[in-house]
Amino acid sequence: MALISHSYDNELKSKIAETKERLISEGDKDYTTVAEELSLLERMSKHSLGQFLILNGGINGFWTDYIVNHEHGRNKIPNSERLLLENFPSIIATQQRGKIFQKILQDNVSDRAVMASIPCGVMGDLLNLDFSQINDFKLIGVDLDEESLTLAEEKAIANRLIGHSEFKLSNAWDLDLKEEVDILTSNGLNIYEPNADRVVKLYQGFHDALKDNGLLITSFLTPHPAIDKSSPWNFEAIDSECLRQQRVVFADIMQAKWQCFMSESKFRNVLEKAGFEKIEVEYDKARIFPTVTARKKPHTYSAEI
Repeated sequence: MALISHSYDNELKSKIAETKERLISEGDKDYTTVAEELSLLERMSKHSLGQFLILNGGINGFWTDYIVNHEHGRNKIPNSERLLLENFPSIIATQQRGKIFQKILQDNVSDRAVMASIPCGVMGDLLNLDFSQINDFKLIGVDLDEESLTLAEEKAIANRLIGHSEFKLSNAWDLDLKEEVDILTSNGLNIYEPNADRVVKLYQGFHDALKDNGLLITSFLTPHPAIDKSSPWNFEAIDSECLRQQRVVFADIMQAKWQCFMSESKFRNVLEKAGFEKIEVEYDKARIFPTVTARKKPHTYSAEI
C-alpha cells in the first residue's frame, strides 16, 4: 500500500514550476494575490522543511518530530521557516498537542507495560519518555515508511532503548497485534483519510491490538468555522494574519493532504463504533488539534450454568 501522507517521487524544480503555473492561472483570490502566493512559495522553497511540504503536501516521521519538538526562539533557522514553525496556528496547535501527548504517556509509564506508536515515525513520542524508574517494558513502533523506521531504530540506539524496542514495517490497517498492547498512541494518520468507514476500521484495529482496559491516545483536527459553523476554534488564541498566511501556504501552495476534519461529537462516534469507552478530550489553546484518550472495554463473560 502506498504512503498516504507523503511520497519521494517528485523533483523540486518541476514541482515549483507546476505550482507557479497553477497559481497564476487561478488568479487573485479575495484573501490573497498571486504576487503574495508566489512570494511565499519562493520563501518556502529556501529551506528543507518548506521544500518537503511543497513536494509532498504532507509530512513524514522526521519532519513531524522536527515540528513537534521545535523550540520557539531557536537561532539559526530561516525567517520563512520561523514563520511556519512559530506563527502558523495549526503548527502551534500541533506542538501543544505533542506536549499533551507526552505528559499523558509519561504519566502512564509503568513496569511491564507494552507501549505502541502507530504510525511511529521516528517514535519520539515513546523514545523521548523517561523510563529510568522501571526496568521491564516494551516499545513497539509500526510504520509503512522504511526511512522512518530506520530513523526510529537509530533514535532507540541513541537513547539506549533499543533493547526494549521492536519495529514493524506494516500498514496501520493490517496490524498483527492482538490484545498485546497496554498503551497505544496514534497521531496524524486519520487526518489524511477521507473515508469515514476506513477511519472506523483503523480504530477497530487499534482496539483489537489493545488489552482489556488498554489506553488509546490519539487526536483529530477540528474544522475552521468557514467549513462548520459549530467549529470550536478559539480565535482569542489565533493570530488572524498568521491564519490567513497559513491558508495561502497550506491550501493554495501546498494543497495539503491533511484536510480531513471532524467535530468532537463525530470523533467520539468513531471511537464508540470501534468499541472504546471513557472517552476524554483535551484541547490545545486554539482548540484546533485536540488530544483524545479512550479505554478498551473489558471483556465480559457470562457464568456457565
